[in-house]
Amino acid sequence: MKQRKTNRRDLLALGAGLAAVAGGWQFWLRRPKPLSFAPIETLPGWRRLAFDGITSASGSATGAVFLGIGETETLPPLSADALCKTLYPAQGKGIPTAIFTDVNCPNCASLEAKLKARSDALSLNWHDLPLLGPASEHAARAMAAGDLQPNGPTFRQVILSTAPGRLRSALLKKLAAENGLDGDRLLKDMQAPEVKAKLRTDRRAAQTLGVWGTPGLTIGRTFVLGDLSADTLDQLIEAEASAKHC
Repeated sequence: MKQRKTNRRDLLALGAGLAAVAGGWQFWLRRPKPLSFAPIETLPGWRRLAFDGITSASGSATGAVFLGIGETETLPPLSADALCKTLYPAQGKGIPTAIFTDVNCPNCASLEAKLKARSDALSLNWHDLPLLGPASEHAARAMAAGDLQPNGPTFRQVILSTAPGRLRSALLKKLAAENGLDGDRLLKDMQAPEVKAKLRTDRRAAQTLGVWGTPGLTIGRTFVLGDLSADTLDQLIEAEASAKHC
């Protein structure tokens, strides 16, 4: 009986040891890895984040046009300085940050939530890049039109939380009224030159960076394509805190 108890204790100890090893291995796999960057040759002073030796985007408009951003129009690239002014029209106390989004993008909400949670460190700017069909284009026009009114940021969040396929004129007017906007003006502004120009400018900035999908993110002068883990985002924010910004 005593021997059996000893064996049981040994097995429990062995199991605990294996669990510790497994836990340590999982921690090692999840540990933050040092960030690596590659310069964007067409944009002096800009760089892109690399993942395990693979850079996040080409940094040119060619791939973007090939994948649909520029189906109807290939726009001339912006200079590095002009890109900064386009991406960061409003700069607060935090690191200048811009995100390219599409209402139908499955990963955009994840990245947006992480950015909002770090808004004390970042000065956020939103750019619409409707790549996923007419519903995306319609919603982008609605959000851009809403931005022309005082409660635009609030209205943007309402649009993002509404299924794009439901955003018909009647619902847009209702949502606008419920959030302090003029619904009739909203519908009119959706076809206004200012809104068309804003979406065109956002598309031009996207082509310049080589954004061929969403979400696209810039923090300072660093570009990343796709969602990021919280740890990687925190590392990037720390790296950009001491870097030269626009």
